[in-house]
Amino acid sequence: MNDKQYGSWDGWNKEWNQLMRFDGSGFDGVQDRIRDIKTLWERQVEPSWLRPGQIDDRRWLEGVGYRRGDVIDPASGEHKIEADILKNLHGVSWLGGSLVDGLSAIPLTRIGRGVEGDLLVLARHGTSYNMHLTEVKVSANHAWYAVVENLRQLRLLQGNAEVFGDEGMCGIFKRRSADIPSGIPVSGVVLGVNEFYGERGQKHNAVAPARELIEALGSIVTLAVWHEETRTAKKLEDSPHSKP
Repeated sequence: MNDKQYGSWDGWNKEWNQLMRFDGSGFDGVQDRIRDIKTLWERQVEPSWLRPGQIDDRRWLEGVGYRRGDVIDPASGEHKIEADILKNLHGVSWLGGSLVDGLSAIPLTRIGRGVEGDLLVLARHGTSYNMHLTEVKVSANHAWYAVVENLRQLRLLQGNAEVFGDEGMCGIFKRRSADIPSGIPVSGVVLGVNEFYGERGQKHNAVAPARELIEALGSIVTLAVWHEETRTAKKLEDSPHSKP
């Protein structure tokens, strides 16, 4: 007998939205929010909002990974970065490794106002594979907001794996290529341009609390900087040009 107690999708989603935002340039009450996010992360939600991965297989099993409507001429900003990564996949240096495959605009829900990830990439370090659900940022919001956003996406993807296994979203790369193993671990990445982390005011001030949150959740998200000229994604602390 299933004795899990599920909460509503609307309530769960609304709490994530509330915890993302801070007014002004300060970040008072961070520890209280970290506590609330940890509780929210652990909460079970009724699984009918999860999107079975194979719904989208017809579009994803062949062709390029960039699947937004502006594929011919991607909009400047976040879409341009996504397209640059996916259209030059094997020329990208990704957190010290390389990219094997990737997709954009990853739908993570099927009811209500949808939640989607900007990028889901398959990375390789030596003989090891990892999937990174990636939130791409140029100017909107700040690092705290982006990490909370990414955690919500990651929790949805984790829930998808719990319900559907490799038949869900986490098996998409194996379905695209039989050479890819099953059960690849998934983590989150916030990928921002240098200015996203280094501007004065709220953006700069958000980096330290974002790192506190990441540590509190077990370091399942990485803050990274995108270097357009070299098509390189580096951890924030490894970037010599990062101001924080």
